[in-house]
Amino acid sequence: MAYKVLAVGYNRNEYEIICPKLLKKNVETDFSETTQKAQCLLREKSYDWAIFHSRVLDSLPYVNVMRSIRHIPIIIVDPEGFGIEQISDVLECFADFSSKRRNSINSWTHSFEHGNLHFDQDQRMVSVCGKKIELTAKEFELLALLISNPNRVFTYEMIADIVWFEDYDVNFRKTITNHISSLRQKLRITQNIPNFIKSVHNVGYKFNI
Repeated sequence: MAYKVLAVGYNRNEYEIICPKLLKKNVETDFSETTQKAQCLLREKSYDWAIFHSRVLDSLPYVNVMRSIRHIPIIIVDPEGFGIEQISDVLECFADFSSKRRNSINSWTHSFEHGNLHFDQDQRMVSVCGKKIELTAKEFELLALLISNPNRVFTYEMIADIVWFEDYDVNFRKTITNHISSLRQKLRITQNIPNFIKSVHNVGYKFNI
């Protein structure tokens, strides 16, 4: 499998040295020597990683580009102390991690029945008492995570990493609680329906059976 990488902050001479060597390691690389081009490429193409030259760390425009990248890992490299072999090793570690994460997500429960609740992963369908429940993409993924591991407590940090691919901070907790609140309201179509998702105070949530 070839991996697609965006190299940012390298000059043309450096890129001409790096690109062929990474290609031999089954890594295809696009080159961006400006923040504007980096932003255009990130909008137009899909990448597995972004590699930033360490010299750009003091440049606010490049830092802003890093902050705007939410969907892929960022590797910051000092070429003087970090050769092509080391870069390749790091990419392989990320590839192994990404593969395990995908396998973990793919192993989630595909179909689940609990009382009046029906969950179907393949059809991305949830129903309560025969009524189809419309969920957003993140609400569905959040429910899939909890339903696939009944009675297991997931911390806020774990939920942020697995569902959002984000590092957790205090501000992100509100995003999670808002999605949980919306999910609970949608699932509890009548007062007779139990609250499937239980809070574990200051820790996270679990799907309760």
